[in-house]
Amino acid sequence: MTLEKQKNSIKNTENGFVRGALSLTVAVIIVKIISYIYKVPLSHVLGDGGMGYFNSAYTVFTFFYMLCSGGIPRAVSIVIAEMNATSMPSERKRALGYIMSFFAVVGLCAALVLLFSAGLISKAIGNSGATLSMLCIAPSLLFVALSGVARGYLTGVSNMIPVAFSQVIEGVVKFVFGMLLALLGVRLGFDLPAISAMTISGVTLGALASSIYLLFYTKTKKTSENTEQNFQKIGAKNIIKRTVKLAAPITLSSAIMGMAGLIDLGFVMQRLADVGYTELEAGALYGNFTTLVVPMLNLVMALVTPLTTAALPMFATCYSLKDTESLNKKAEDLIGLCLFLTIPSAIGISLFSEEVLSMLFKPESAKIAAPLLVLLAPSFVFLPLLTMINTILEATSHTKAPLISMSVGAVVKGIVSYILVGTDNFGIAGAPIGTSISYGISFLISFILMMYLSDVGLSVFKGFIGPALIGGASVGCAKLLYNALIFRINSSLLLIICITLAVLMYFVISSIFAKLKKKRWYLRSKSTKMT
Repeated sequence: MTLEKQKNSIKNTENGFVRGALSLTVAVIIVKIISYIYKVPLSHVLGDGGMGYFNSAYTVFTFFYMLCSGGIPRAVSIVIAEMNATSMPSERKRALGYIMSFFAVVGLCAALVLLFSAGLISKAIGNSGATLSMLCIAPSLLFVALSGVARGYLTGVSNMIPVAFSQVIEGVVKFVFGMLLALLGVRLGFDLPAISAMTISGVTLGALASSIYLLFYTKTKKTSENTEQNFQKIGAKNIIKRTVKLAAPITLSSAIMGMAGLIDLGFVMQRLADVGYTELEAGALYGNFTTLVVPMLNLVMALVTPLTTAALPMFATCYSLKDTESLNKKAEDLIGLCLFLTIPSAIGISLFSEEVLSMLFKPESAKIAAPLLVLLAPSFVFLPLLTMINTILEATSHTKAPLISMSVGAVVKGIVSYILVGTDNFGIAGAPIGTSISYGISFLISFILMMYLSDVGLSVFKGFIGPALIGGASVGCAKLLYNALIFRINSSLLLIICITLAVLMYFVISSIFAKLKKKRWYLRSKSTKMT
C-alpha cells in the first residue's frame, strides 16, 4: 500500500472514530436513561428481595454473556479493520458469513449450558429463587452472539450508527416488555421468583429484536464506500482461525470480569450467611448493592465504552500500517480524555453519594447504599483506564496481556471479598472494597505490560493532576453551596443545580488552562525559532 493510501486509511478511521464515538455515546446515554427509568419503578415493584432474584440471574447471565460474546465484537472489528488496511475489502462479506456461522454455534451451546445448569447454579450461589429467572434469560445468549458478530463487522468498517441504533432498540424493547410482564405478574398474584422471571424475559426479547435488526442490516446494506477490489482470497479456516485467536483471550478477559460479579454474588450471599444473615436478608443487601451502587459505575463506563469501541479499529489500522507515531498520539489523547471524564465523576459521586441515590431510589435504600458507593468510587477511574489500555493491547495483537491483568485482579477480588464480607466490621462493604482494589491492581499490571510489550510509550499519569485539582475544586464548591442552601430549596432541584454548576465550572476552568497551556507552548516554540 502506498503512503498516500495509508494516510487515507488512517484518516477514514479517524473520521469513523468521531462519528462512531458520538453515535454510540448518544445511544448509550439513551439506553442508560431507559435503564434507570426501568430500574427505579422496577425496584418498587420487586423490592430488594425481588431485585435479589433478578440481579442474581442477571449476574450469572453476564458471565455467560462474556463467554459467548465478550470478545466477539472486538475480535471481528480487528479482523475487518486489518482487511481494510491491507487492501482486502472485497473479502469482508465472505468473512462475515464464516464468522457468523461459527459463533452462532457458540451462542447456542452457551444458551443450552445455562438452561440445563440453572438449578445447580442457583443452589450453589445460595439463591434458589433465581432459577426461573435464569431459565428465561438463557435463550438470549444465542441472539447476543449473533448481534456481537454483526456489531463487530460494522465497527470494523467504521459504520457505528446502526450499532448505536441496535442498542436503542434493545433497550426500548427490554424496558417496555420487562415492565409490562412485571406488572402482569403482580396483577396475577404471582410470587417474587415468578415476577422476576417474567421481568427478565424482557432482556431476551430485547436481544432478539436487536439481532433481527442487525442481521437484516448487514445482509441488505453496503457498509463501506470503499469499492477497491482485490482478488486475494482467504479461506474460511484462516478467517475463523484468526478471529478465534483474537477472540479467545479477549473473551476470557471479559469472562473474568464477569466472574468478578459471580465472586461478589457467591461470596456476599454465603459470607453474609456466615455472620448471621438469613438468605432473604443477604439477598436484599445484595439486591441493594447491585441495583443502586453498581449501575453508577456502569453509568461512568457508558461515557468511556463508546470511546474504546470506536477507537479499536483506529488503533488496529495504525498498528497494521506500522504507524507508531499516530498510534502513540491517539492513545495518549484518549487516555487523557478518560482521565478528564472519570476523575471528577469519582470525586462527585464520593461527595454526593446519598443525595444522588435518594433522588432516584427510596431514601431508606439510598442510605444503605451511599457508603458502598463511596467505597466503589476509585473504580470510577481505574476501570475506564483499564478498559482503554486493554483496548490498545488488543489492537496491537497483545491479547493475552489483558488476560493476565484481569486474572490477577479477579484473584485479589476473591480474596479481599471473602475476608472482608465475612466479618462483622465490614459485611457487605467488603464487596465494593474488593472491587476497587482489584481494578486498581489490574490497571497497574495492564499499564506496565502496555509499556513493555507495545510500541506505545506514554505517561498516563501526566494528565492526572489537572482533572484531580480542577475536579476537586469544582465539586467541593458545589458541595459547599448545597450544604448552605439545603434548608431553603428543594433537595432534588438544588442537587441538579449544584451538579450543573460543578460541571460548568470544571469545563470552563479546564478550557482556560488548556488555552493558556497552548499559548505558552506557542510562545515557547516561536521564541525557539527566533533564536
